[in-house]
Amino acid sequence: MNKFELQRTIGEEFISWADMYFTEANQGKEIDRKEMYDNFLEHIGPARRSFYNPMGFKARLIKYCELRDLIFNPQCLDLASGEYIIGGDGYPSVKHDGREYFTVERAIHYIKGMKYPKVPFFSPRDLISPADFTFVDLGLPSGRLWATTNAPGHYNHQEALDTFGEYLPKAAAMAELIEECQVTWNPDTCGLDLVGPNGNTLFLPADGYFDPWDKKVHQEGYWGEYWTRKTNPLASQTYAYYLYFDSGHVGPLDSNLRSYGFAVRPSRELK
Repeated sequence: MNKFELQRTIGEEFISWADMYFTEANQGKEIDRKEMYDNFLEHIGPARRSFYNPMGFKARLIKYCELRDLIFNPQCLDLASGEYIIGGDGYPSVKHDGREYFTVERAIHYIKGMKYPKVPFFSPRDLISPADFTFVDLGLPSGRLWATTNAPGHYNHQEALDTFGEYLPKAAAMAELIEECQVTWNPDTCGLDLVGPNGNTLFLPADGYFDPWDKKVHQEGYWGEYWTRKTNPLASQTYAYYLYFDSGHVGPLDSNLRSYGFAVRPSRELK
């Protein structure tokens, strides 16, 4: 992966936490995995915790080290070959006294040309479990439930399909959400407040969009753009349907280039 691909895969909120956590005081020392993971969960807050699990945390940490030219668990590095000694879980692991420990060290202390460990099954689909999201019943005619928060980051349409599958809402479900709820732009939180037929509420933040050409997020706090499953039948390889809103406009659904990175709000049927 190049640096840009690493950043997208790891996620901005993980990188932000890690940049603050791995100061010199926390480099080069064994830290209890649970202690480190709990620190991360406290940093992101309760609303975001369903997006992460311990194995996904470890995978992201390994990739973060690659991004920042750090060494993950140097105790497992064979200095002669630059290869990692891999444990039974497919990762370079340090365990003693019944606990697992992580060490992050500056790469300058080790050999040049070392090879970063491959992370087994590392992809957004493996690290995000839509079924673990918290869902709310808005009393919609279809009975469909909606996740209370967005998935982290932005996804092009194919990534959204691959990662969320049946949890990526159909175009009809997205249209129902907007048509059946009372919708109001909230200038304080920069997004849409929705009140369902049963009085339950939902918030859709204006998370902007990711431009694959300049590799930047634009219009955050001003535009909301959310993918649906439906591709445009006239150009299914290139365009897909999405919800657009801003402070003065909401929908209806339109199609846009599938290469753009839009927000995703998982949804599922009432079981």
